[in-house]
Amino acid sequence: MRSRNLTDSRKPVEFRKIISGRRNLWNNGDRVNRKDQHVCHILQKFILPPLALLIVLAIFYLLAPVARVLLVIFSGILFAIFIAGISRFLTRKIHLPYRVALGCVLVALIGLFTLFGWVAGPSVNEQFNTLTDRLPKAIENLNSFLKQFGWTSALLNNSSEGDVLSWSKLLGGITGFFSFTAGVIADFFIIVFLGIYLAFSPAFYKDNIVRIFPQQKRARVRKVLKGVGHGLGWWLVGRLSSMLAVGLLITLGLWLIGQPLAIILGVIAGLLSFVPYIGPVLSVIPAILVALIENVYLVVWVLAVYGAAQFLESYLITPLIQKKAVSTPPALLISVQFLMAIVFGFYGVLLATPLTVAIIILIQMLYIEDILGEPVRLLGDH
Repeated sequence: MRSRNLTDSRKPVEFRKIISGRRNLWNNGDRVNRKDQHVCHILQKFILPPLALLIVLAIFYLLAPVARVLLVIFSGILFAIFIAGISRFLTRKIHLPYRVALGCVLVALIGLFTLFGWVAGPSVNEQFNTLTDRLPKAIENLNSFLKQFGWTSALLNNSSEGDVLSWSKLLGGITGFFSFTAGVIADFFIIVFLGIYLAFSPAFYKDNIVRIFPQQKRARVRKVLKGVGHGLGWWLVGRLSSMLAVGLLITLGLWLIGQPLAIILGVIAGLLSFVPYIGPVLSVIPAILVALIENVYLVVWVLAVYGAAQFLESYLITPLIQKKAVSTPPALLISVQFLMAIVFGFYGVLLATPLTVAIIILIQMLYIEDILGEPVRLLGDH
């Protein structure tokens, strides 16, 4: 009887040991799971993004031989997003059928370009020819002005005759940059017609892209395509608004200070504003060269006009636009512009910003939302 009682008294002790052992196993398993989660978190946060960047760079390198073709196609997609967005806006506001609204948009664009060519075309053409004629003398004036300073005079005096000729080559590069070559004109027409065809039947092309993917992924692919298109559309709205504002401000400012060729210089400034950060710097070069022909001190006023225009654009116009449009981190954008310039050249710099917007949205949707499972506000969402 006593031995039975002893056996019964040991049972709770043995049961506690079993329970505590199971708890230890459970805690150890929980620690293993937490360790695995920590490793996955490190992989997702620190390993996968650089690996994805290396893969993107490798793809860029492999696509370099056909870069111009791909970038022209991407430009056509941008133009399609632009005219399709305006057409959908008209469809919502005045209840026009989509294709009728698209036709009205195309007729309006053709009419605007025709009106601009008829009203301002002769003046712009004359000023552009005058600009190309005056640039050689402007280079000479700049050379003479720089020789007034000690370090620049020593540098220029030590230059060989071949180095002087390099100024002419530089001039040829600058003037050639603003001229329309046969290749650029051909690309322009390809972009326009490609954009029109894409905008005429956007659902057809989107549905065929979606069908490439498995059935269970098609809804997500369709949502990703919609997100990228929405973001690029709002980016275009912001960029075109900024271009118009900069062009008008520069033209008005140069006209007020008596700068020659104010219209063409304003047009150049507005067009180059399509490329953030780099475009405004390039646009001031011809204005400075023209000012050097008239008066060295006019350069100060020209720099003041461009500085004021960029200040208003950066701190007043752009913040107002970005409440509805898309903004991108400056450091990231400049880095991508540098990379695209090396890999793809001029077309890469021109399209670096919209490509960056598209890639950021893809990362937000496919990586942050789908892999990390974290909510994120997409570019272009308001």
